[in-house]
Amino acid sequence: MKKRLFSILGILLAIFSFTNVFALSNSDMTTLKLKSIKKLTNPRGFSSVQGGTTTDKYIVSLFRNSTDTKTAIVVLNKNNYKKTKLGGTNYKLGHGNSATYNNKTNEVLTMDKNIVHVLSATTFKEKKKIKLDKTYHAIGYDSKTNQYVLAASSGNKTIFHIMDETFKEKSKFSIVVNMTRQSLTVKNGVIYYCTYESGKKTKYQKQYDGVLKSKENAIYVYDLNGNKKTIYYIPKTYNNESFNEIENVSFNGDKIIVQFNQHGKAGYYTSISKLKNYTLTGNTKNNSSNTKNNTNNVNSNSSSNSTNISDSSNNNSNNTNKDNSSNNNLSNINNKNETNNNMNSSNNETNSSNNTFNINNTNTSNKDSNTSSNGLKDTQNTNTSNTNKTSNNSISNNTKRSTANNISNVDNSRSSTKIVKVPNTDTNSYIEIIGLFIIVGALLFIVKLKIFYEK
Repeated sequence: MKKRLFSILGILLAIFSFTNVFALSNSDMTTLKLKSIKKLTNPRGFSSVQGGTTTDKYIVSLFRNSTDTKTAIVVLNKNNYKKTKLGGTNYKLGHGNSATYNNKTNEVLTMDKNIVHVLSATTFKEKKKIKLDKTYHAIGYDSKTNQYVLAASSGNKTIFHIMDETFKEKSKFSIVVNMTRQSLTVKNGVIYYCTYESGKKTKYQKQYDGVLKSKENAIYVYDLNGNKKTIYYIPKTYNNESFNEIENVSFNGDKIIVQFNQHGKAGYYTSISKLKNYTLTGNTKNNSSNTKNNTNNVNSNSSSNSTNISDSSNNNSNNTNKDNSSNNNLSNINNKNETNNNMNSSNNETNSSNNTFNINNTNTSNKDSNTSSNGLKDTQNTNTSNTNKTSNNSISNNTKRSTANNISNVDNSRSSTKIVKVPNTDTNSYIEIIGLFIIVGALLFIVKLKIFYEK
């Protein structure tokens, strides 16, 4: 009876733990061809390169010591790859597994378990610390949508948490990853998440599924809605180059910059050709529901209102090019109608297409303020009668938050750091654990009943 019980438990645990165990297949992957641009010896006393990012001027690298008690920051000039005098060897950023650049605040942020270290991207002095209520191993910032993406591990899954500029969670999704998890970068609403295949089970890798060989690498490419774009495959060697362990990825224009840990050195590589420009696409469920709402609302409004959004490109062609400003702000499209009584249809149309523009519609009847489903600035429709504020399930309100909830700005010259606690809303992992206990408990109860009746 005991053997039978353990067999059943083993089968249930296997099903529960290894559903969708194979995260990769050859048909999913596109080979990424790289060329070397720099080899840098590790700073003395530091064992390996870890996280890194690219700013408007620099390539930034974090190096850890063997005990994770000290972090070195090395800053290279992005134009000629020469080492600058910025950075240093006295930082305390933990393992330094991941870093990102916020071009709107001109800050470099690094991830240290549940602490986000915020550094000036000009002086590289630490400005403040942000304390989260969960451990994350990677961080990325998307200037297109003004959102952060933080990655956390749960068994053989990586969970991507999409957060606003105050680190308030807006949405999340997970993917199966059976490799060593590294860092990520985000561009135009698309996540580039790098992973390394050790070829065996390790402290950082729960299992080896045999899809890739030892010392091969992969970069998972998903957009913020969880739509898979591709997976870049990096072989162990290419053109007489041995890459070893990938540590971080970032972008310099349309070309990717990849940093590898290469036995006492940091290897810097760039893609031979420009990468495909992947962009954020809509969520299928949200689109279907919004389309239905849009159809109902369009029927109740005038024809001029229903064509307001589609005509914006013709009436406001100059405004749509403002996206190329230095701070990458989203463009504003101003549409004026005088006979509109209700703008809900245009708002639903905006949400269903998940576009990345702010749309300010000026009319003479009402005023609706809707926030974008992807963390964009609020869509505002200005009229003269009344004010209604609405939001979708996946829409968070980003306008005029209270000072207590926002992260306070700290001057670059201030030597002390400030810790700002940010709550976390993740509950899925607890639900999975509770579900497992319920299954096991029910099974044990059934076995006990069977033993009782057999007696």
